[in-house]
Amino acid sequence: MSVKELFDEIVDANPSNEAEVETKILLNIFKLLGFNYQDRADKIKVKMNFGREQKTKIADFILYNGTDRTVNNSLIAVETKKTTESISGAEGQAISYSAWAGTPYFMVCNGIEIMVAKHTAFSTEVEKVSIRIDEIHSKFNVIYDFSNKTEVILNKERLAYITKYFPKIENLPPVDFFREYLDKFKTRFSYHGNFSEPLTGDNRVPIDLPVSINLNEKNYMPQLLTEDIINSEMFVVIEGEPGSGKSTLCNKLAYLLSEKIVSENINTVPIFVSLRTSIPKDIFTAFKYSCDELGVSVFENIYRDKINNISPILILDGFDEVSDLENGSKNLGRLINDSNIHSLVITSRPHTINELNIISHNLRFATINKLTKSEISNIAERFKIDVNYLENISGLDISSPIQLLMIIKLYNEGYLEKHFSLFELYRKYIVILTKYYNKECDENYIDKLLNTLGEVANLVVKYEHLGEKISLSKLYNMIQKPAYFGDLIKCGLVTSKSGNASFLHKTFEEYGIAYILLECVNNLDEQKIKSVSISSDEVYRVIASNISDSNKQNLFILLKSKSNKVRKRAIGILKYIGLSEADEYKLIETLKVESSQKVKRTIFRMLAYTKKGDILINLLQYKGISRTDKKDYFKVSYNSDALKEAISIISLGFEKFYNLKISYWVLFYALHDGALYKFNFELLELIINDDAFEKREVFNLLTSKDRCISYYFIMRLYFMLGNAKEILYLFRKDFINMGEYDQELKKYLLETLRNIDGLKQDDLLKLEKLAENL
Repeated sequence: MSVKELFDEIVDANPSNEAEVETKILLNIFKLLGFNYQDRADKIKVKMNFGREQKTKIADFILYNGTDRTVNNSLIAVETKKTTESISGAEGQAISYSAWAGTPYFMVCNGIEIMVAKHTAFSTEVEKVSIRIDEIHSKFNVIYDFSNKTEVILNKERLAYITKYFPKIENLPPVDFFREYLDKFKTRFSYHGNFSEPLTGDNRVPIDLPVSINLNEKNYMPQLLTEDIINSEMFVVIEGEPGSGKSTLCNKLAYLLSEKIVSENINTVPIFVSLRTSIPKDIFTAFKYSCDELGVSVFENIYRDKINNISPILILDGFDEVSDLENGSKNLGRLINDSNIHSLVITSRPHTINELNIISHNLRFATINKLTKSEISNIAERFKIDVNYLENISGLDISSPIQLLMIIKLYNEGYLEKHFSLFELYRKYIVILTKYYNKECDENYIDKLLNTLGEVANLVVKYEHLGEKISLSKLYNMIQKPAYFGDLIKCGLVTSKSGNASFLHKTFEEYGIAYILLECVNNLDEQKIKSVSISSDEVYRVIASNISDSNKQNLFILLKSKSNKVRKRAIGILKYIGLSEADEYKLIETLKVESSQKVKRTIFRMLAYTKKGDILINLLQYKGISRTDKKDYFKVSYNSDALKEAISIISLGFEKFYNLKISYWVLFYALHDGALYKFNFELLELIINDDAFEKREVFNLLTSKDRCISYYFIMRLYFMLGNAKEILYLFRKDFINMGEYDQELKKYLLETLRNIDGLKQDDLLKLEKLAENL
């Protein structure tokens, strides 16, 4: 049959079902393309694997090069459809057969139209051609030139050749392998630390905010820190107060690292992770997170192998923002200990640093430097601010970058006050940001806006504590006053990061929560106080900056609440407020009846700085917290005046303090104050009249190696102790110091100890040595 006759037969076929499409049209087209019956496999099984599940499906045809039905010889997968079904609807199925059968081409025909496509090397795209069946006389050359048997075989070989001989992507150096990632990474952080109208997007006066760290008494600007991170393994945790520039530093490092890695073709990649969003369990998870943030596709198996064969640099920002610190620190610990990491930078606020266990992870410790006077002057000059005005502001810290930037914004808007509380600063700043939406300068508008800010912040933190994200659209449907929520978004205070509602800066979230919590305190609303989600202690600090006397009285009322949560929040605010003597006496009474360990420890720590002797005596006697905690608090808080007054009170009636287990703590306090010599008599009187257990603790303290103890004091104690077994216990602890004592004490010890019961062999040897030195 001639070609024309085959064309005529195909055009006149008029198939009524799928089988007739196959027999009347496709079998003729196969012949026209150069395939014979030996090349054709009809209704062939194709095995497909989906994870652990294997499925077998039937392909209408697979065209091969001869009778060998293996992947090496498969050429075209063919899918047939009825005339009533579309070509496009069958394309996915044909691609699936093609992929699993290993054909470089696939074909779909419905009796009205025929489409042939071929796969392209290193792309998910396919190249297609199609014609209508009734146009086959004039347009078959389109199909033939594209997919005749000889051409298909050549393309099969080309794909095999490219796959085998083209340089494998995983063998490329990291700079080329991760080119898209590095380019997007660099672009993302290219605007690091630049501010114009402070904390806004106006580009009229761009300024590079200075930020540096102090590490081992050496100051590092970002450029120097970048060099050290690349040239030597550096594992460092950087501590900084809220708004001190931690994230700005991370952004600068990220940019400088990517720039240097690309320009010098260095065998590593930087990975940036905001820990508020997640704590990655391993390096690859961190890298995948970073890719997702940048919109970079991840080819998991290839990328995992590549990442595991280089040593990346990790920047982990905001450990203090981790919602579950206990589990978070464990996950982070596993990541830190990964030997594949070249260098690691972690930032955190001070209150969570201990959770990182710096020593066990061999992390170095650094702090963010406050802005220097010259840096503040330079910033002021750029914004045309009077430096003298800045230096005379009270109530704020102008060496804090975020506070300085807000003050400059207020100054430029005509606010020239010289005293702000931190709480007032945020309020006034938000007034400025929203002035275009509050043209009447209505205070009622501001209150409603701030209530909405607090509501938003509360929900965001609540969802974070649950380990969930909350989008802006979801928030919009939950907020009581959506119009104000819209204004918060318009002015940039509320935004979205990775699909999660976020804030211009974390401190605005904390201010929002502080605003609604202070309202609850004003109203003594215990139910609402319990429902507020606290993100950090910064909330309490912001509230404390604006506490009035009536607010303070309310806090003391709330300390009597039956709810642990309410009392914890009341004391959380009070610990940042300066206490009067009257406040201290109230807290002592609260301490005596408090049941919550957290509240007890907070009150004790607050009162440990007292200057009042009777308050100190109450603390020395207090048994409601552990001995270890008590030591830690007294180590940093001792006060000479308080000790002097306490000793005077005790001296007026020693008998009241006998056997009260107070001697150890008076001695401990006196040692830290360096006042042992001032109160020899009083201390000895308390010690010898205390109970046996407390005496042993005193002996341990007196003879501990890290103490500089007066030997004269210990000599007098030996002579005053009336119990030989107590003398023996002190002798065992103090034997190493015997060379410091005079002959009289040594003779006394020999006479006292030589004949008592219960001496050990080691005691006898020590007494022999003592006798030899007489």
